[in-house]
Amino acid sequence: MRKSILLIVVFILVLVLLTACFSRGQQSFTPTNSPAKETFEPTKSTLETTAQVEDSYFDYDDSISNELPKNDFSIDIVRVLTDIGYTIEQATGIQKILYQVGVNSIEILDEVTSDVSAGLDPIRCYANGNEELQFWFTTEDGVLFYCGFMGEDLYDTSQGGVLMEITDVHIPETEVSISVYNELQQLASDYVEEYLSYPESANFHALDWQIGRSDNNYKIIGIVSAQNSFGINREMNFSVWFISENNKYTIEAIMIDEIRVL
Repeated sequence: MRKSILLIVVFILVLVLLTACFSRGQQSFTPTNSPAKETFEPTKSTLETTAQVEDSYFDYDDSISNELPKNDFSIDIVRVLTDIGYTIEQATGIQKILYQVGVNSIEILDEVTSDVSAGLDPIRCYANGNEELQFWFTTEDGVLFYCGFMGEDLYDTSQGGVLMEITDVHIPETEVSISVYNELQQLASDYVEEYLSYPESANFHALDWQIGRSDNNYKIIGIVSAQNSFGINREMNFSVWFISENNKYTIEAIMIDEIRVL
């Protein structure tokens, strides 16, 4: 009887211990009142630290401007030349020579319809974005062999290659002030009248005057109506050339109706 009671007590103790262990195991795996999944909210200091770590990957100079070059002339010349039919190799070869004569960029003036890489036709261009720098070059089988500007040779294979840069060529002054224009207009009228049969009948057309200049050399042209030797009124074209010295204009030549009279 005592043995039975002892076995029952032992069983109860074992059951109590097992129950206690099970309850403790559940508590270790049961979620508490805190969120089931925690989220990470970066603070300002965390962000600054992250930025500092990222910056540490790069070694750069703060003094360098962020602006990129606006012009890549080499690519520009090659692009222009390949657009009109030259191959990449031919275009880079031409660009190399143009660089040597001071041409950093080009603008083709004429529409190209033939095979430029094989032909001998000259290519007229503006240089360096300046309309006053109008030059031309010629190629054979895609290789540049001559380049000229303002009557000067910039590059010529028969003369050894590079001869001068485009900026070395003198560009004459062409601007004419209104006061100089008026003065030469009056001088031209006076000189032309001297060669008319009936100068008193002369009528100079006000809207047909034109003037050109190259440094100290001037040319002015116009139209005059006057009676000829037969007394018949007719229109005549005329041109008068002047040279300037010490702000004084000396006449060099006169042509009336394609006939030089002085």
